[in-house]
Amino acid sequence: MRIAWFTPYYSQSAIGTYSEAIVAALAEAGHEVTLFAPQNPEFGCVRPSRIRCQIIGPNCDPDVLTEVRQHDVAVYNMGDNFLFHGEIYEYAQAWPGIVILHDVVMRDFFWGYCLLKKQDRDLLSRMLRASHGAEAAEHGRRILAGEIPDALDDPGRLEWPLFHPALKRSLGVIVHSRYAQARLRDAGFGPVEAIDFPQFGPTAGWSRQATRPHSSATTGLRLLTYGVLNSNKLIHATIEAIGNSPLLRQAVRFDVIGAGNDGYRSQLTELIRQHGLEDIVTLHGYQEDAVLSQHLRQADIVINLRNPHMGESSASLVTSLLAGVPTIVWKHGYYAEFPEDIVCQIDTVPQIGSILERLVTQPQERLRRGKESRQYALAQFDTARYLQLFLEFTEQIEHRLAPCRLIDQSARRLREMGANSNDLCSVKVVDEIARMVSSPAASRRSPELPAASSLPIDRNSKPWFNWCHRAS
Repeated sequence: MRIAWFTPYYSQSAIGTYSEAIVAALAEAGHEVTLFAPQNPEFGCVRPSRIRCQIIGPNCDPDVLTEVRQHDVAVYNMGDNFLFHGEIYEYAQAWPGIVILHDVVMRDFFWGYCLLKKQDRDLLSRMLRASHGAEAAEHGRRILAGEIPDALDDPGRLEWPLFHPALKRSLGVIVHSRYAQARLRDAGFGPVEAIDFPQFGPTAGWSRQATRPHSSATTGLRLLTYGVLNSNKLIHATIEAIGNSPLLRQAVRFDVIGAGNDGYRSQLTELIRQHGLEDIVTLHGYQEDAVLSQHLRQADIVINLRNPHMGESSASLVTSLLAGVPTIVWKHGYYAEFPEDIVCQIDTVPQIGSILERLVTQPQERLRRGKESRQYALAQFDTARYLQLFLEFTEQIEHRLAPCRLIDQSARRLREMGANSNDLCSVKVVDEIARMVSSPAASRRSPELPAASSLPIDRNSKPWFNWCHRAS
């Protein structure tokens, strides 16, 4: 199979690391893969690869599109970082393919795309209204007007996640959590396949035997948090938990690896100073995988909190479980899908201190959790199984290509004729195409589509007949 794989491929991108692992597996299995990767001087060059890599520019290149069309399927990796995924999104709109959606909440991406790339506030408003209705559009207007803050803990992010435009022309969607799969299906998207991550990242190559020293001590223990420094990771709350606990002040050191905005880093630095933790808490900034790997070998506990979460599937959680390090998570979203005897789940801020004190004073629990988390990760994150499910899903999508292209072509022709989405002619065309797409001959695995008139699309804001191939 010839696969066009669109992905950010910078060394700083976890999605790039994930892509590196899966395209290598695809190539080893005999498939012909071409990488299509954006390049921004701000983030350096794309990582070296034995897979052919085509650099894509800020605008869709007709020659690149011609090359993409020569592949059997195009795969578009989409995440909530406009700078990493902006070019990929535009190619996904120009040529339909499979979208791998790494974040359910895509609000920051589309705010960046509409306001920075297109410089069009009305486009953002139309996207919010078409995806989530008038209340979401008004919420967005108030943020843009400065009436309410654009906060990371804004509940509107999860309530109105704005992933719909990213999937507008998708033939199918792959996600990495049951939470994301349920959100997309509830919104009327299909087919949506949830596939557990393959093994990737700095700990993926560690041997199956014991890979790190396991300490049974109750002092001199190493705590570790890593990844992009955002306030929802509750690093500030962890520092306060350490500062307020005489036990933890005596027993642990806390390493924080990752870059973040200057404001949050300054807040953390001030907290460290206020609690007198300069010798206990260290902010290391961004570090290469080799340095992170060394810290993981030394870590006794990983703190991987997200509150609120953004519908993401956590590469850092995969990494820490493969490393065999007991890991603390917030019990919601993707993180709630893991067994409680594998990850330590909390749901209140005061529990950060209490769970850390428990793990510090109960070394046997730490040792058990570390051993079982690695065994779980080796079984759950299986590259061969990922490859099998990905190829099965791709084969399913191949059976949808013809009717989906018919839908797109019919929609274009109706627009050229000046058809309105409320016209009886348009309604009849869509209903007929929906019946064709939902027939067993069109798709062997997808459930039948509902009647086109029942699709959850605002007819007044979008040519809804262009969406019917995505609902099941």
